[in-house]
Amino acid sequence: MFRIIVSVFIIFSISTAQAKNNPSGSVIKLVGKALVLSKGEKKPTTLKKGASVKSGDIIKTGKKSFVRIQMSDKTTLSLGPKSKLVIKHYEYKSNVIRKTIYNLQYGKLRSLINKKANPEDQIKINSKVVSLAIRGTEILSNSYLVQKKATTDTMLLSGKANATVNGSSKAIKSFDVKAGQVFNSNKFANTEGLKALEKVSPDTLEALKNDPNKFLPKLQLPSGEFVKFESLLRSGLGLPSLPVAGIGAGVGAVAGALTGAAAGMLAGGSDKEEKMKEVAVKPVKKPKKKVDMLKHSNIIEQASPIDLAKLPEDIRDAYLKRKHMKKENECYYWFYKKIPGYGNTERFRRERDCDEYDNDL
Repeated sequence: MFRIIVSVFIIFSISTAQAKNNPSGSVIKLVGKALVLSKGEKKPTTLKKGASVKSGDIIKTGKKSFVRIQMSDKTTLSLGPKSKLVIKHYEYKSNVIRKTIYNLQYGKLRSLINKKANPEDQIKINSKVVSLAIRGTEILSNSYLVQKKATTDTMLLSGKANATVNGSSKAIKSFDVKAGQVFNSNKFANTEGLKALEKVSPDTLEALKNDPNKFLPKLQLPSGEFVKFESLLRSGLGLPSLPVAGIGAGVGAVAGALTGAAAGMLAGGSDKEEKMKEVAVKPVKKPKKKVDMLKHSNIIEQASPIDLAKLPEDIRDAYLKRKHMKKENECYYWFYKKIPGYGNTERFRRERDCDEYDNDL
């Protein structure tokens, strides 16, 4: 009898250990460097394409890095640069049980819940301030600090989700989010409530859905101000600006590095840069010392000194917020090009390392 009990106990222990060690998903794409710290381990290991991940793992990406993970329930998780994700709980058996919790500690996450959730399924994506209950959808999340306070931007590309904003002073703390809607947790909690929900235009939404390597830019600047979200999105997606009444002419072509604006769209998994025909600019000599960015020789077709009032709003804001953004190593350059079929020249923005600009690389 004693031997039977021992045998049963050993079998049970082995089964439990196997369940804990069973992989929950695998890395299907990796650009740059990413680390994983498994539960019970003291040191992280380097992730590689094809590597397995499991419940309890902590995944962290480096600068200019990107990792995409395919989970066993067909959920796809894309983690952007300088981001940290915890697979808090993962329990899945087809047509039996599905309980998953993903915690975004900081950075950018794109989540595609491919399989429609059943009523019994429990799928959650959390940040420090926002909790999302998923009902089959694709979500963009961006978690970061603003004046030492956690904030999260959330956008739904498809499906539905129920969002809860922690610490909100509003009577409504839980609400439904629909496809094309986006919100910032600070804006919701402190000022506008449901008015904080913005909706993007259909072509902006379609462009985001069609490019799985795009992430959500920051809606809030380090100063606490909020950006014009859709203009920022369209610039990063290569779409023409939406018509706005009252915009004056005479803004010259700008091609040169300017520090600032919110953290931009990053094509995390792009293998080749999009080829673009830029407006001709004056040659740039390597500066011997740092210069005022608005007096950089790449800024042309405006009188010197440049009148800030005549610059586009996003470039002007970038210049005014340059000290804050440089601390975050968020620098950009703007350029103009013509898109076939649209006629007018459009302005676009691309990300660049602040060090590269300082050294004129």
